Amino acid sequence: MCESPLMDHPSPRPCLRIIARIHFNKKFTRRLDKLEKDRLIAFEGERITPLSQRNQVGDSLLMFYSADTH
Repeated sequence: MCESPLMDHPSPRPCLRIIARIHFNKKFTRRLDKLEKDRLIAFEGERITPLSQRNQVGDSLLMFYSADTH
């Protein structure tokens, strides 16, 4: 069984939506949509993968530099 997709750990592990549903309980779809929009999780079919903060910082820097060069 996987851990909550919101827990911080160095190498995030994928989690099934049904497991996440147990953790969230109420307003499941809205919360998952918000987490995806905030780029904290990614969906691959029914699998939810937590995204690391390091990836987000790298993506932000890439967007900054690519916008700066155009």
